[in-house]
Amino acid sequence: MLRFRVGSTAVVLSLLASCGARDALEVDGSDVTSGGAAGPGPSSSPSSPASSGTGAGGTGAGTPCTSFVVDGEAYPIPAGQNATEPEVGVMPDGRLFVAWLAQSGALVGDATIDLDVWPHPFDKITELTTAASAFVVGQGALGPVALFRDSLGGTGLLRELFTGTPPSPTFDSVGKPLYAVDVGSRALYALDEGGLLNVGSHALPAFAASHGPAICLGSKTLASAVLKGNNVVVAYADSLAPGQSCFAQVPQPGLSLVTMRYEATGAADASFNLAQAAVLTQAEPLLHLELASTGFGAYAVFQTDGSTSEDLPPIQAYLLDQGGGLQPRGSGPITLTGSGIATNTVAAAAMEEDLVIAWVDSIDPSAPLILVRRVRADGTVVAETSIPTQAAWLAGKLRMVTSPDQRHLLLAWTADVNKSVGVAKVSCSP
Repeated sequence: MLRFRVGSTAVVLSLLASCGARDALEVDGSDVTSGGAAGPGPSSSPSSPASSGTGAGGTGAGTPCTSFVVDGEAYPIPAGQNATEPEVGVMPDGRLFVAWLAQSGALVGDATIDLDVWPHPFDKITELTTAASAFVVGQGALGPVALFRDSLGGTGLLRELFTGTPPSPTFDSVGKPLYAVDVGSRALYALDEGGLLNVGSHALPAFAASHGPAICLGSKTLASAVLKGNNVVVAYADSLAPGQSCFAQVPQPGLSLVTMRYEATGAADASFNLAQAAVLTQAEPLLHLELASTGFGAYAVFQTDGSTSEDLPPIQAYLLDQGGGLQPRGSGPITLTGSGIATNTVAAAAMEEDLVIAWVDSIDPSAPLILVRRVRADGTVVAETSIPTQAAWLAGKLRMVTSPDQRHLLLAWTADVNKSVGVAKVSCSP
């Protein structure tokens, strides 16, 4: 149950009633497909316009990026003692940002990062909200948006992050923020409330709505979203009977990778129309799930938990079109790594039309090693490198974003058991 406090009006919305009048659930039968975890990849890279990467815009120019180099050593953010849980992104002016939870309990960040000058001093730190215990950052039509939870259980939206302070609703929730995306007129977000997925939206000045799907799982709750014009494409972990998991007597594992499209309506409220795009059945429950936006659509990066395998399965990815359907239809996933990858976190971003993934080699005896790999849509490995984390020992969440010129990557992670945030820059070489 999620309670909205907007001004003096309280609106209580039940998740299990979330497929009501505001969400006409449509199933595009031609796009609903089942693929095994080791299916073949597409025979060729899809033709498409220039990629927007992670929303930065522009394409790489000059020398093709066929190798990676780490620019200097990874390091902890200065004045970041007890900093944790970083998020990264691109500002409307093309500069990058890192935001994190500070020792004081505030949500803070630096939005002045120009990767042409590195290392960045992190000397222009802005307080975004005075109290936060968890947050997530996503794309927005007018700039990045953040969904945060404070220490008292309230949850709120920060739209036009760093640049604007519009009024935001406050929600009563103990949920963990999973994603937030702002289409300009309204924001869509999701929370994990102890295995119950809660999806909602808000539009100024005081409109709120609850949305499907209704998902209740016995395995990890996973959700990731990308902005596509006035629509949002979302990937979820769901049961073998998508949309029915909350009605099961015993919570079922998330064996289905389900993609959905939320279409913003023309109404002056918070409504979206919801269409199911693809159902991609796996042999084991999903462990990791991330979307990376491209010009042709998106990559859906995933790994299953190895519960029925001799070794942990590889990290894989499906190619999605602009509406969240498989591209090409009926194709299987591409394999991005070998088997036996026991990583606790996965990050994904796009470089032009290619996919870049980062994961952790947790068996390195000296310090966790971040592995970074660029892969084409046909599965060909283009470039790769590794980042030692001795100076900023990786201990938690890993995030990655592509620079607007598509030539650099900024990575940030929780370091030293919640005592700092580590950062690193990876560049195309030469």
